Amino acid sequence: SVNLITHDGQELKCFVPAALYIGQVSSKNGFIGSTKEEQASVYQWLEYCLLKSQSQSHEILK
Repeated sequence: SVNLITHDGQELKCFVPAALYIGQVSSKNGFIGSTKEEQASVYQWLEYCLLKSQSQSHEILK
């Protein structure tokens, strides 16, 4: 699985906290990410979710 790493270095390992984090930050910043590392982490996480949701098993949403 892929963890979302926030701008303050926290690792979010579960779907709901990561989705909530992206929602909160995007409402403030028109979100791309505060740092290049965070930006890369968010895109990687979103891509992972997209791939998971297209696969037969929806494990990420459990």
